[in-house]
Amino acid sequence: MIPFAKKESGYLGSQYYVQNKPRGQQKTVANINLDGFNRYGKTNDVALIIPGRNSLEEMFQAELTKQGRKLTPKPEPADHFYFRSDQLIFGKAGVPVLFAFRCTDYFEGGAAYETIVRKNFYGYHTPNDEYNEAWRFDGTFQDMELYYQIGLGIIW
Repeated sequence: MIPFAKKESGYLGSQYYVQNKPRGQQKTVANINLDGFNRYGKTNDVALIIPGRNSLEEMFQAELTKQGRKLTPKPEPADHFYFRSDQLIFGKAGVPVLFAFRCTDYFEGGAAYETIVRKNFYGYHTPNDEYNEAWRFDGTFQDMELYYQIGLGIIW
């Protein structure tokens, strides 16, 4: 039993997928967890949840470098994110997993802006987890470009 609280009840969807691959699919080659998105602005950095697990991280680092960004250690314990989200089941099944998280060194406002975000806007699974005036999608697009390029690298 995993010692952390599970966000998804029993990981039913990911377990079903791993055990019953879609018709015509021989193998799942990667799992990129897009659990949320950066909605507060472009950042100079990204955090990788539980680094050191697989070869996808090399692609991740290469794409970050192309974007002029850096990898920053997650500022709070990352275990509870990794062990309570669907990518866990894929990782246990031997599928390379990439799970990253927004960071706090913003293009506009630097690390000080994170204090404002945390105080006024951030709210994981709270009423603040709904659209509000602080949401900006330039950070979302920046991260989606990162994941898109990694996906292209996986399939080509």
